[in-house]
Amino acid sequence: PNAPPRLAAALRGASRYADAAAALERALAHTPTLSDEHAAMRRERDELLVLADRQGRHEELNVQYAPGFQSRKRMEEVYTRMPEARGTLGPDCTADHACVNAIIADTRGVFSTQQHGWAHARKAHFATTAGRWEEALQQFTIGATDFAHPECMYNIALLAEHGRGTAVDLPRALLWAERAVACEPYSEHEMPGKPLRLRALGIAQAHTMLAHFYREGIVVRRDWRAALAHWQRGSDLGCSSATNMLALCYRDGSYGVALDLARARDLFRLAALALSPCTEAMSNLAVLYYRLGDCDAALRWAEGAEAHGDGGATTLAAAMRAAVREHGERVAAVRTTTSSASRSEADCLRRMLVAIRPTTSTPERSTPTPSLGELETLASTSAYVARLRDVKRRFVECAEAFAEGDSARALHVAASALREPDADLVLGAGEGDRTIQATLFMLANGVRRRQSTPSCDAAVVGELLHRESVVRHVAYLREMVRQYPRERYFATRLGAMLQFESPECNSEEGVAQLTRALAMCSGDGDADPPKCDLLYLLAAANMQLDGAVHHQRARRFFERFLVPATPDGHRKVPMAHYQLAMLRIRDAGADARDSVEPQDRSAAEADMRRHYEAGVAAEARLPPFLRTDGGPLEWSPQREMLATLFDARGDGAAAAAAAAAAAAAA
Repeated sequence: PNAPPRLAAALRGASRYADAAAALERALAHTPTLSDEHAAMRRERDELLVLADRQGRHEELNVQYAPGFQSRKRMEEVYTRMPEARGTLGPDCTADHACVNAIIADTRGVFSTQQHGWAHARKAHFATTAGRWEEALQQFTIGATDFAHPECMYNIALLAEHGRGTAVDLPRALLWAERAVACEPYSEHEMPGKPLRLRALGIAQAHTMLAHFYREGIVVRRDWRAALAHWQRGSDLGCSSATNMLALCYRDGSYGVALDLARARDLFRLAALALSPCTEAMSNLAVLYYRLGDCDAALRWAEGAEAHGDGGATTLAAAMRAAVREHGERVAAVRTTTSSASRSEADCLRRMLVAIRPTTSTPERSTPTPSLGELETLASTSAYVARLRDVKRRFVECAEAFAEGDSARALHVAASALREPDADLVLGAGEGDRTIQATLFMLANGVRRRQSTPSCDAAVVGELLHRESVVRHVAYLREMVRQYPRERYFATRLGAMLQFESPECNSEEGVAQLTRALAMCSGDGDADPPKCDLLYLLAAANMQLDGAVHHQRARRFFERFLVPATPDGHRKVPMAHYQLAMLRIRDAGADARDSVEPQDRSAAEADMRRHYEAGVAAEARLPPFLRTDGGPLEWSPQREMLATLFDARGDGAAAAAAAAAAAAAA
């Protein structure tokens, strides 16, 4: 019984994926259907079928693709032969000069292969500036297939991804990006005097594209390790965008790297000071300095990004100028009051946080967090905003109780507020919010100093001290789930954290924890706010898992979520519609492979457009502090991808309907 799986493993190691899948198919017939071994074999068989399909598509195009690579290899061989021939013949030899001249001529002919590739790339770039996308695609294809030019390969992938000169074709984009990264950078003999960044042009950018595909799970299985490896390789080859993404990993401690702000700062600077600078890296560096308290450095980099034409940096630079101005005023105020009478520990820490830390809105938010009075005014717009107002009231009550010396009541009220979904949304950078945050910090510190096992409320507040590191945060939540198995809050938080791209990422365990939390909810329907929030989290978690079964579950959970959340005015309603549209895209791709009737595919596309328009309209109905109004640069990736897809298809009706719905909702 062990022979077929062992045979499949050997065939997989030899890259014979179709034969390996057939061997596992035979093994499945002799394995109990409900066993874990049967499920594992079935998953491996599906993966092998995908690899076999990709291998087949590669082989179909190798007929045109091989000559360019052969000429590249031949060029290297000829160049190594030339000095050997010269050394053998000697300077005075005349009999075999014809041989040497033939080698030199051969070398020049092969070098022209690389030059021809650049020529076609230049023609294609001229065509793109004039908007002649079909001509550009034709020139890039000639450079890629005939001359194995990596920049041409990358640009074919780029055009296929965005639907320029051809229909949007993500599998084709993946194929050409993989071919580009399979190329070696041109050697110094081929491009003398050129830095590695120019010799690897196209290869480094293709690594960045593949990292995006693996991070988002586009066409390929979601794999944060592969994404990190491609960012690292792209950064090594001189791509400033890849360096910027790698710096974000170090800044956030995500994708399997340890939190290292110094390393993140150095990488942001490297990307910002490159010959082709990444303006996003400049903005990220500004935000990093802002968080570290160096407002002057933050302002310099924000103004640098603005000077390089980054549209989003204008708002960031304005926020930094306000931060520098207000920071100076606050520090001056602190210096004039330091000689006053001694204060209590709570009052001293509150004043220090309010005075020294900048109180302008965080640059990452397009609008500041509303105060309690503003939330009182907005509460009539939806039940969701009314709940946020109630959460803000509890935080204010917590700060007042702590100021009065009643720490026990402050701890209980803080825990009840933190248990509510989206409680973090009501805490901004205003003076009152800084006081609340200082109170929560001191309550959490008090929990940490206790020697005994904390109560459930204390454990909820103590979680605040573990949020800076994903690894520590997950470890703390696991321990709390063990100590308080009937507390829904910890199971929900752990299930959500396990979906992140980190060493702790485990989507299957995350779904299990969220399912446990859902079972703890009351049976009064889906209108209960924590239960409604759990439905969305379960839908998003199932989307990260491969397989039609999980995608069907995701669709059902999204649809259940929308029933109570749409009239409730929930902030995640737009994203739920966008995700349902993305699921319809996957269904449409499966239908195309399975030769489904055209009318069924058109119905799927109509459903996709309906969800897209509903999401845009729902986003326009949200209060300003819950939405982003900065245009495509601040849209969610799902909305941006859907908008790009409709633009690529020339679907003016869908775009017009979405715009009309948004205008009507506003």
